[in-house]
Amino acid sequence: MDKNTDNELYVLQIRKLAASCQQGESYVTVKAQIRAIVESFRERLGKNPERQVNGWSVLFESLGGYLNNNSAPEWVSVIYYARKIINLKKHTATCCLKRQRGQKTDEMLRING
Repeated sequence: MDKNTDNELYVLQIRKLAASCQQGESYVTVKAQIRAIVESFRERLGKNPERQVNGWSVLFESLGGYLNNNSAPEWVSVIYYARKIINLKKHTATCCLKRQRGQKTDEMLRING
């Protein structure tokens, strides 16, 4: 399965949860399910920080298209929550990538002395 289709499946799952919250499902329950979806996405991305940053960025941007002023408050709350969690994961991956690149630079400086 290609990456875009895979991302679309995660976006669709999150949108379905937003719709279920809009229909009356508990926000607390939906938040737990969002965390499970995000965890599943994290596992799919693997441990490569560069791939993680790219994956989280695409997912974050994809969800941004589903926010508008005319949406129900429940829908907006769920999408905002999902984007917040995804943005935190993206930030963590970015920090790991910077740290990893910094270590490579330090190693190169020691080697070239």
